[in-house]
Amino acid sequence: MKDKKIKMFTFSWKDTLLSLILLMIPFGLCYLIQIYIEDSAVYSSLLFLFSVFLISRFTNGYLYGIVSSIIASFIVNYAFTIPYFELSFSIPAYILTFFVMLAIALLTSVLTTRIMEEESIKIEAEKERMRGNFLQSVSHDFRTPLTSILGNSTNLAKNEKLSENDRKAIIAIKEETENLLGMVENVLSISKINTNLKLSMHEELVEELFEEAVHRFKNRYMDAKVFAQVPDKILFVNVDSKLFGQILNNLLENAYIHGKSDVPILLYAEYDKSFVYIKVKDFGPGITDDVDRYLNQSLFVSDDYDYLYKGIGLSVSNTIAKLHGGIIQASNNPDVGATFTIKIPVVKSVEK
Repeated sequence: MKDKKIKMFTFSWKDTLLSLILLMIPFGLCYLIQIYIEDSAVYSSLLFLFSVFLISRFTNGYLYGIVSSIIASFIVNYAFTIPYFELSFSIPAYILTFFVMLAIALLTSVLTTRIMEEESIKIEAEKERMRGNFLQSVSHDFRTPLTSILGNSTNLAKNEKLSENDRKAIIAIKEETENLLGMVENVLSISKINTNLKLSMHEELVEELFEEAVHRFKNRYMDAKVFAQVPDKILFVNVDSKLFGQILNNLLENAYIHGKSDVPILLYAEYDKSFVYIKVKDFGPGITDDVDRYLNQSLFVSDDYDYLYKGIGLSVSNTIAKLHGGIIQASNNPDVGATFTIKIPVVKSVEK
């Protein structure tokens, strides 16, 4: 959610006009009262005090409340206090009036600003909730037909009676459907994250997370080659297995699509006393500077096609990793290809 703060000192013609009107009204009333009451200083002070309160309440920030309190104090002192049309600060009551008006302006402005900020936060939260619900609904509606298209195109691609051109066309349909399905799943994750998703955290065995991720990945990309290297220790991490599995799936998918290598993708883990470093290594052309931008890209703020098509999975994955107290880092290998590393706290490790 975007953090929207009210500016403390900001100029606007609307607030300026409102302030002038609210100062002119008590001025006119005090002028009429002065005709009938010789010493109208008390009434003038109360009317301008109320005017300062209204200005502070209905203008943005502190500027107009502070300025109006100063102007009102001088008007009361100069125009409606004996001796008239002279500034006099010899009487303590006049000085007290000034500081009371200033204090009311400040307090009212502070309260008004806080109320406006809270209302802004509530509005943004409601927008995020509605957007999240909409995306979840649309994502679910898209996922069913896409899954059907993927299954049918996979079966059609196996038909030996097809011509080579038809087979290539069906494989292209299958690959694009796989990409779209991955995007839909990432959008679904974004909608959950932005609607205050509660993680279902449990201690999970890293080896089992690997098995599940590879199995799921191979179901989608049947011709992909993945080699999962089991850690030499039994490692446990505290994760939401469904969301963490999506991180692994996104990184494997990224390595397969953008790595473009016949060498199998490596999935393995390293560890120390505090963290497990789960690594996905490919042997493709390596990564560019865009990868760091994708990893740290805020969700829902990009109209960049490359980000939406390529980087959204990385952005979602890093966001999920951070929810688990971890982070994703990317680097080029010394020889060829790139490695994506998920750094996540380890719960415990046991010798095999």
